[in-house]
Amino acid sequence: MFDKYMLIYNGKFYPSNNFLVKFNNRAMLYGDSIFETIFASGSNIHFFSNHIERLIEGMNTLEYKIPEKLEIYPNKFLKEIKRLLIKNKLFAGAKIRITFFREQGGLYTPENNNVNYIITAEKTKNSKYELNEKGFTIGVFDKIEKPINIFSKYKTANNLIYILAGKFSKENNFDECLILNTDKRIAETVSSNFFYKKNNKIYTPALSEGCISGVLRKNVIKQAKLAGFKVIETRIEITDLLNADEVFLTNSITGVRWVLAFENKRYYNNFSKRIIDELNKKLY
Repeated sequence: MFDKYMLIYNGKFYPSNNFLVKFNNRAMLYGDSIFETIFASGSNIHFFSNHIERLIEGMNTLEYKIPEKLEIYPNKFLKEIKRLLIKNKLFAGAKIRITFFREQGGLYTPENNNVNYIITAEKTKNSKYELNEKGFTIGVFDKIEKPINIFSKYKTANNLIYILAGKFSKENNFDECLILNTDKRIAETVSSNFFYKKNNKIYTPALSEGCISGVLRKNVIKQAKLAGFKVIETRIEITDLLNADEVFLTNSITGVRWVLAFENKRYYNNFSKRIIDELNKKLY
């Protein structure tokens, strides 16, 4: 699909089908990179400031030198993205990926903290969030546990646990699966943050439980509170799902996806319908 598209590398446009990175790229050699995926509808880059805020925070954690364009003049960065969407004729729904990685040089120890970046954009099926018609069936991936540390809440190139968890889901005919932290509590799923509803309360794993600090997670929490629900960021055991009224997953690209079944338990999707409508109102 990318063969038909342009990408941006350090502010310049290149055809993606003949773009090559250097063989000693640190993202490839050591996973020395961080990224964001952003949903766009035409020229509307949704939750852009939230994504840039998380990106800068993560780059500081990785001790990258943050370019002025990103930290001081983010509107210039935004204009680059919009130009890319136009060049690729993406006038409806699009998935944007921004990847920063440290410049080549050194072995495990880098020679400097300067960065390069790549921005790609591809078409999505929808130009707004649409709730899945068929509820998901989820399982539990318990072969590997996600560690809780300062890197846990960011999206980096170190994604082996998600790859194996996704493979497990596919092999066992699950739509998604729960990823546990080192205390065997729920952290998240393969590609989403995790929520459940019980009575008038919404529960989600706290960031201290090792989950990604999702941009949509943040905005769902905000909208749930505005709607009068109490949101509790806490520790969640697998057994808590057996008493839940609803279970749903959030992701910046796909929005909200409701879960129909976990083991022998079945769930409703009333809140999921309501929150996705509220999120769509914020997109325009």
